[in-house]
Amino acid sequence: IDLLDGTPLLDLKPYVPYCDAFPGARAGWLDDVVGEENMKEPDRLKYWPTRPPLSCTGQFPTPTSVTLAPIGVVQSLYKERFGTPRQPTVSTNALNNAPTHATLRFFAQSESHPSAPPWDHVARSLSGLDGFEFVWALTYLHLNAQNPAPATVRPPRGPKGLRVGIYATRAPHRQNPLGLSALRVTSVDIDRLEVAVYGIDLLDGTPLLDLKPYVPYCDAFPGARAGWLD
Repeated sequence: IDLLDGTPLLDLKPYVPYCDAFPGARAGWLDDVVGEENMKEPDRLKYWPTRPPLSCTGQFPTPTSVTLAPIGVVQSLYKERFGTPRQPTVSTNALNNAPTHATLRFFAQSESHPSAPPWDHVARSLSGLDGFEFVWALTYLHLNAQNPAPATVRPPRGPKGLRVGIYATRAPHRQNPLGLSALRVTSVDIDRLEVAVYGIDLLDGTPLLDLKPYVPYCDAFPGARAGWLD
């Protein structure tokens, strides 16, 4: 685990190798840093220095609610849920039966987005991203809010009659309707505050909550079991 004790859990999704594992993907500046597991002790201490353990989480209660503001928006060809891919790499029965391009447009402070960071702050936030082949896009599936969310669902790719728990699927109808997509980066336009991606599985207008680089040595598990999907 890489999380502090008491960290709020917003959602849980299964890892699916056929659409999440890209073991040979470029990882930007991280390609120049040797993986932790291959480091000699002096180098390991340089990147991960040792110090006495601290216990600070007990001083802060776990929040019972959180508020998130979109950092940007998805601009895609998909205007309705029918015909939108269920996963970025699964385009069968989707529009044109092929992956499509899309744009992640970031918000900068303006009359329409007064609480967004200034333009130069957002521009600097995107620096270095163009070296990564894939990114994780965390989104809010704003057209799928169901209250209460179902406890079980029938997966569209599962055997007939199969019902599984919502957290064993990536169904959009969830208690917190969050989307997690591994997208291929085709270009980064810092002047326009836009990231062009390929293989989108999101509707046009989907709020973007966060963007993280895809790092193969800690994100790719090509041989992982995938439960009922196997």
